[in-house]
Amino acid sequence: MAPRKEITKYLYWSERAISELAEANRKSNRGGLSVKIPTLLGITPEITWDSASGNQSRADTSQWVERALKGSTLRDPTRGARAKYASGKGTVVFGEFVSPSGDPVGALMFTRLRATDGTRVVVCLFGSLDNFSGYVQDAGAASRSGWTSSAASFVRDFIAGRCEYSVRGFGTEDETRPILAFYAYQVAAGQGMSGVSQAPWERGFTYGDVSRSGEWLAEIYYDLTEEQIPENDLAARRYLFGNGEFDRIIIGRPLWLRSKSQSDVHIYAHSDPADRESWPVPQEYTPVGWRSVISTLWRVVLRR
Repeated sequence: MAPRKEITKYLYWSERAISELAEANRKSNRGGLSVKIPTLLGITPEITWDSASGNQSRADTSQWVERALKGSTLRDPTRGARAKYASGKGTVVFGEFVSPSGDPVGALMFTRLRATDGTRVVVCLFGSLDNFSGYVQDAGAASRSGWTSSAASFVRDFIAGRCEYSVRGFGTEDETRPILAFYAYQVAAGQGMSGVSQAPWERGFTYGDVSRSGEWLAEIYYDLTEEQIPENDLAARRYLFGNGEFDRIIIGRPLWLRSKSQSDVHIYAHSDPADRESWPVPQEYTPVGWRSVISTLWRVVLRR
């Protein structure tokens, strides 16, 4: 008997963001994608729709988008690598982005990556709650208690402006964009936590997670590394990167979140607390590259 093929489940799908890639004023996601390859290096490919191709499934549309953005997508965030989009695979925690009072103002996703050169990356994605699939929205959060950020309103305005400028009351752009990015990280990584537990299912305002097999694609709004902070601003460097938890913060808007493994999808409101003990602890995802291949082979040699 042939092995059973897993069906890809989309937990988040931004029709708006994907349609903007295709045609600025298009109202529905119909037709086929065609790609015009730019003649100049460094220019994002132009994506157009062919309305004569008929309706497209999400699988078809996502394949076209991935091909079109192949040269503009950061898959291995090594030091110095930059792009307009980013993608990854691993454990992704998702839920609500809430105001200081706990009212939902948007969707939130968080994941960690480790590039093949060892760079540790935190990815903080903010979108619309309406883009979560129906069963995710219907389930909602298992708990509505836990820590909320007093800076959430500033983070919301920062994201709404695509992180391109400072928020009123925070000084100049160069001074405050890194601080606001750090606040966004605090929200994405810690919102809803209480006590000492780091388990994502203990977080309030959180819908669930995809362990190991969460595939995501996002438009990058802001990509912050320590090198962007002036060398003489030691206080800012210590404040932003002094905890040693990461080397890079990526903030953006998710286009989709999906998984090919149904058993990896955990919806907290529908889960039995006793079952959560067997769930895997979130781990960083390291893209497969020549450095990781050599590192793996070297570890094998050392064991012999």
